[in-house]
Amino acid sequence: MKELKVLSLTSFSSCVISLYALTSLRKLRVLHLAFFEDLSYLGKLTTLEILSLRTTEFEGLADELVRLVNLKILDLTGCRFSSRFHPNVIRRLSKLEELYLKGSSIGEESDDILLEIKFLTRLTALSLSISSSHFIEDFEFPRLEEYNIFLRGTQDKLGCPHPEQWGKFLEEAARKISYEIQGLNSVVNLTKRSLKIEGVFPYNVVSQLLENLESLQVFDIKDEYIEGLTDQTQLIVSVSVILQNLKQVRIENCMNLEVVFQTEKVEGNEAPPLLSNLKSLRLKRLIDLSCIWELPTQHVRLESLVDLRIEDCPSLKSLFSVFLAQGLVLLEKLKIIGCGELKQIVTELEGDEEELSRSIDSHNSLCFPKLRKVHIENCDGLEYIFPTKIAAQGLRVSTLFIKNCCRLKQVIRVAKDMVENDIMFQQLQFLRSLSSFSVSGCPQITDSVVHLDAEEAYLEGIRLSAFKEPFSGSKHLQLSEIEDQNLVPEANREGLNGLTSLELSQCKDLDCLVDTTTMNELTSAFTHLERLSINYMDGLESLCKGHPPQGFLKNLKELLIRDCNKLQVVLSMDELLYNRVPLSKLQSLELENLPDLRWLFKGSPHSFIFQSLKVVNIGGCGELKSLFSPSLIQSLVLLEKLQIRSCDELKTLLAEPENDDEMESKSSSLPLCLPNLKTLYIHHC
Repeated sequence: MKELKVLSLTSFSSCVISLYALTSLRKLRVLHLAFFEDLSYLGKLTTLEILSLRTTEFEGLADELVRLVNLKILDLTGCRFSSRFHPNVIRRLSKLEELYLKGSSIGEESDDILLEIKFLTRLTALSLSISSSHFIEDFEFPRLEEYNIFLRGTQDKLGCPHPEQWGKFLEEAARKISYEIQGLNSVVNLTKRSLKIEGVFPYNVVSQLLENLESLQVFDIKDEYIEGLTDQTQLIVSVSVILQNLKQVRIENCMNLEVVFQTEKVEGNEAPPLLSNLKSLRLKRLIDLSCIWELPTQHVRLESLVDLRIEDCPSLKSLFSVFLAQGLVLLEKLKIIGCGELKQIVTELEGDEEELSRSIDSHNSLCFPKLRKVHIENCDGLEYIFPTKIAAQGLRVSTLFIKNCCRLKQVIRVAKDMVENDIMFQQLQFLRSLSSFSVSGCPQITDSVVHLDAEEAYLEGIRLSAFKEPFSGSKHLQLSEIEDQNLVPEANREGLNGLTSLELSQCKDLDCLVDTTTMNELTSAFTHLERLSINYMDGLESLCKGHPPQGFLKNLKELLIRDCNKLQVVLSMDELLYNRVPLSKLQSLELENLPDLRWLFKGSPHSFIFQSLKVVNIGGCGELKSLFSPSLIQSLVLLEKLQIRSCDELKTLLAEPENDDEMESKSSSLPLCLPNLKTLYIHHC
């Protein structure tokens, strides 16, 4: 035990253990304490070189710390002090190399903390939160290798609780603190040198940090530009030098900001391209932003950009020129929300496709090879997502989400003069890699050229037939308020046989899933469907019009139908067709609020066999007079649960459904034989 060098104690009370017990550990070098109430005797641990007291509230610490003269690393992240902490304690820890004060009352409430830091000549790493009232003009930070500094505009914005409420504050903020401040490798784990500024940009204070800055976050600045990112004023550090090193930029709620990156000068011909190290760019609530980059195009490469998020920038008209888009070889995530004036994501040249092709460097095709997730929402001016040239090179997007883009016509732009035998036309017909596709609130979309074979798809408020043979390979399909009359053959002539799950809701024009009366060529439909959910379909009259096609619903296990006012029969078969017995694998049947339902199933004897059915739940079917035919109920050998509620006209469980008027006389006298039935519930019938 006496050889112990590293010790971590968390959530111990002073009545359980006292730091006095540690004074015999002569070789103790590293100590981490959390939620300790009594830190007396801490000052006797003079061999300590690393001390962490994160998210702790205490008093009397200053007297103990001042004696730890061998400390090299001190972490007081999120620590609060019930009495004033004298900052001159910090300067006396002259051997400090790393100091973590972010979220601590030392940095937020002390008037002299910057002066104290100035005495730490060995300091190479600093984490600090400080308000503008404590800024010192012409202050020079030590030569820092790593830093995470948060400069707040006013003391009122700190959100620091009253000392009596600190315990509750800790509980609510612990996750946020641990996320934002995990050493100096924080800020989304991208950078070692980060600067966060809120309310005011004290350029003179931070100028010396800008030269090797990797992460910049700016909030609530009211200027038309951000110093350090534009050369609108005389700067101590060249803008081009700053832009060459930045890895992350996040700017929010800067009302008057018109352009983010702007310079006409580039330092040195052999210097790295501007923004070549930028990995993450997030812009939000910039109502006057009209342009992201005003830079010498030949000196800009976005070759490291992985994550781009633009939200609530209503004046922005485009994101990338063709040249800039060429450099996006690592872009994985693209999110654009609330950009009402956005016309194009990539600004294509006016004129024909040949002119656009000539503008693209043959060695760097325009294809976004790593792009996997695209989210576009509330962009009223956008007419298409991807230019033709990008799509033709082969997109590999896996998740595509589009919502409330009222003018959107195409996912992929197709030139008016392009004909079907064009090579480019043939190349762009498929988005093969889609695993998830969602589009809603886009009433003008008519992308009839492109095959969209997403594994999972959600469509709302459009016509499914607007897409070319849509979702033939999809497994999960969710449709709401679509404008088609049927899914097969109107929307898809192939039968949607790849689907395993289908959810329909509020499709008022849809009167059936399959209509075999309109075509003779359909051989099969929904052969692999396992789950079918239908809700609020006022126009639905039946699942299938005409004879069910080959294998129709043969693998269905779960059927749920609710609130369909016109539905009179779930499924009807006028004659037994060879190898066409549907619903033979059905395990769960739930029918709710079907006011006009008269029969569950209609057909000749043995048209339906329910040897797998376990659960039947029927409610709110006021016109239903019987449930099963005698021949059908003989197959219900696995039925475990039968619930019937609010079926006012129900007279019998067994009857042949052909003739309603003779229901009572033709009710079966056969005994019920349900060997596995465990629950029978009949209410308000």
